[in-house]
Amino acid sequence: MIEIDDAISADASAAASPALVALRKRIGWLCQLIRGMAVVWALWVLYFTMTVWGDHELIVDRFAKAYHFEPSALPDLNYYVAFGINLFVWLLIALLVVALWRLFSGYLSGQIFTVEASDWLRRVALVGGLTKIVDILGRPVIFALMTAGHDVGGRSGWSFYPNDLLEAIFVTFLFSLAYIFKTAAELADEHAQIV
Repeated sequence: MIEIDDAISADASAAASPALVALRKRIGWLCQLIRGMAVVWALWVLYFTMTVWGDHELIVDRFAKAYHFEPSALPDLNYYVAFGINLFVWLLIALLVVALWRLFSGYLSGQIFTVEASDWLRRVALVGGLTKIVDILGRPVIFALMTAGHDVGGRSGWSFYPNDLLEAIFVTFLFSLAYIFKTAAELADEHAQIV
């Protein structure tokens, strides 16, 4: 409880700092915009997932029509596992949004070029990378579940889209920035101790 009280009083005194007020005035709108967009994105993905995958008959009919098999031939368990994979990807997206929120909350509190901020940036990259990997690896699993036991013309469900490469580049960029920022923050701390 004392740690929480200390953190609150530290935040209150930092809030009164003219430098922090100036910082928030300059970057506050951007931090709030990114946090808001992240929340909207997660809700949008959840809406899309629930709209498409939440309708058992609709999604089974789509696969059945696309690959010419009788919808009743697909076991319900296959649908529920495929739906669960999609919800798991969304859960990772929600964790990514939490990490982004924490990162930009740190920026708003003045923790920009710090080891802690670089750690949160690394967490964003890590969860983003994990989300992308699960998404890509989940595609053929979902395809196999939703077409189980039917001739699908030799298709496997493996797919890699241009936006997947863009997202992989972005995640790699975030890892690089996190490493650079952490190295710079550690060097700055070492120099501060010497002086």
